[in-house]
Amino acid sequence: MGRIDHCPSGSYSYALERGGESIEADLPRAVSVLEEEDGLASALWITGAVEVHRADGRSLEPRNRMTLCRCGHSSGKPLCDGTHRKIGFREEPTTAEKGETPPRPGVRPTGVVRRPADNPGRSAAGDFG
Repeated sequence: MGRIDHCPSGSYSYALERGGESIEADLPRAVSVLEEEDGLASALWITGAVEVHRADGRSLEPRNRMTLCRCGHSSGKPLCDGTHRKIGFREEPTTAEKGETPPRPGVRPTGVVRRPADNPGRSAAGDFG
């Protein structure tokens, strides 16, 4: 049961009796960017039963945790299936991280985008409190 409680995707669950209600770890409402060793980028980790809508407008079943694809190659989109490992998906630096301003006609930058390392006291997770 401990392994199931630590599964980031929530793919596995258990019940104390056959046909009983599934038991899930109690997690806060948040969205976090997961990273893997060797600099590989990973999935978005959604916790706390945050409502997620597919591109076609349908909602996914609210779960206490799930991982969403960021590489674009998952066969189970929008859910992550681990394909990012097979293709060696790495995060591309954003134009803000490179110190560049993206060309957008009629839009002027209003400030600096700060990454969590540049902004003590904040995490990479979005808090939905």
